[in-house]
Amino acid sequence: MSTLPQELEEKLSEIEKERIEQQAKDLAKANKLSFINIAINPIEPEALALVSEEDSRAGQIGVISRDGKKLRVVVVDPANALAKKITDRLSAEGFSITISIISTLGIQKLWQKYQELPKPSEEQLGTVSIDEEVLSEVQQEIKNIADLKEKLAGLSATNVLEIVLAGAIKIGASDIHFEPEEKTIRIRYRMDGVLSDVVEIDPENYQKVLSRIKINSGLKLNIHNAPQDGRFTVNYLQKVIEIRTSVLPGAYGENVVMRILDPESIKQKIDDLGLSKINLKLIKKLLQKTTGAILTTGPTGS
Repeated sequence: MSTLPQELEEKLSEIEKERIEQQAKDLAKANKLSFINIAINPIEPEALALVSEEDSRAGQIGVISRDGKKLRVVVVDPANALAKKITDRLSAEGFSITISIISTLGIQKLWQKYQELPKPSEEQLGTVSIDEEVLSEVQQEIKNIADLKEKLAGLSATNVLEIVLAGAIKIGASDIHFEPEEKTIRIRYRMDGVLSDVVEIDPENYQKVLSRIKINSGLKLNIHNAPQDGRFTVNYLQKVIEIRTSVLPGAYGENVVMRILDPESIKQKIDDLGLSKINLKLIKKLLQKTTGAILTTGPTGS
């Protein structure tokens, strides 16, 4: 006798769920859109992060998959003004969007997935520790940019950032540039004020590298159309090197510039700066004065 009410309640609950799902299917049919059942369609975390949880809840919208610049977006109501604003923003960022209908039950399951998105700890957020094996390889194998190009060829996305950072520090680069172009991503180093090409990677791998840079720099993953600045540190051979990161929107994606602030590179004596004897004598004389300023000008990193 005691189990009957519970069975009846479960049956009514199932009927109500079927009704809600059918309503969503009817809405999809009326708008000539496909219907997505979240229970049998996986949600990609990287895609989900393109829209913040706050916006997702407000607009009853979510991104469930991404293939390059192609997105699968689900909405409860295609007429929702905020949902349309979000899809317009994604389109403006260069994404090709396919919209499907999802039920109110489905969107609640999607919101639960936000809790599973990685939330880096404070230590992970601002620190990159380069693997000792990677360091050993860099020290032994990389002497110049040509060696670095050979080392980077064919590397997986997970290893690209470590090698790029370690290589830049080893050969004394002041900046690292990631520059998206129409079909490829160009990585360049600035050395003595001059930008030099290092290697090219494909856009798909670059998205993974970009996400890792943003996470470590404390930047927002879902912001793509506005500049962002951050910083993180690199543990390299028992010393801490600060990396200042700037992410800027561009014609073919987000450009990244990382400024390397290596404490060893600024620990130089005035005699080691390469000044001529006349200028060296003049600078030393000026440094004896109690007031005044000496201006150093020239290309970045020179």
